[in-house]
Amino acid sequence: MNQNSQAGIRKKNIALNPETYKRLESLKANLIKDRQNPNLTYDEVINFLLDAGRV
Repeated sequence: MNQNSQAGIRKKNIALNPETYKRLESLKANLIKDRQNPNLTYDEVINFLLDAGRV
């Protein structure tokens, strides 16, 4: 059992339209540049989008 399974963390795959994936990659590149953090994950990018959409 790996460390993630022990902590109760599960990974799920989602299918993205190729254009959506390109847009997500572009946003990730911009966030890496802005935050000066080359280790940014897609999870962090998606959380950024979700947080930005809150009213």
